[in-house]
Amino acid sequence: MSLPGDLDLNVPLFIVTGCSGSGKSTLSRVTGKLMSNFAVFDMDLIVKNDDYQSACNDWIKIACWFGYHGKSTILFGNVPIPYDISLSEHTPLFRDVRYLHLHCSHEVRTQRLLSRNLNWTPEIIKSELYLADLMLERCQIANPITPVIDTSNHSVEESVNKIFEWVRS
Repeated sequence: MSLPGDLDLNVPLFIVTGCSGSGKSTLSRVTGKLMSNFAVFDMDLIVKNDDYQSACNDWIKIACWFGYHGKSTILFGNVPIPYDISLSEHTPLFRDVRYLHLHCSHEVRTQRLLSRNLNWTPEIIKSELYLADLMLERCQIANPITPVIDTSNHSVEESVNKIFEWVRS
């Protein structure tokens, strides 16, 4: 099913970014429970065969449908890599796309990654730490008004409250 051709969305699209271990999945679950008036999704949920861009395109289309019905969407994902929302044909339908970035200390990120049942080798973790620092730096340079939540310094509840405040602003 396609979207109406004259669609012009008056609701913002909220994107919560961050590298692996920043808290996106945990915060998306809690945010979704506490902010039921928003559509809240972890973008990793529908990735098939490592095709992140197709999943991204589907999420933006889903967000458009929610927006068409007057409901804002909050997407938690590693934007812009591997999810590049600028490549989706539906992104321009949103008048307002807002970003918030999640970050955490190297120690906390390493601990979180090692606690997963995946093969996080020291080399992969070192690379992820570098990417996280680079993403934070690029986020602050490209758009210095993008809020950053350091999830190593805030509890899940505090972080969700900060997300709620960001959405309300």
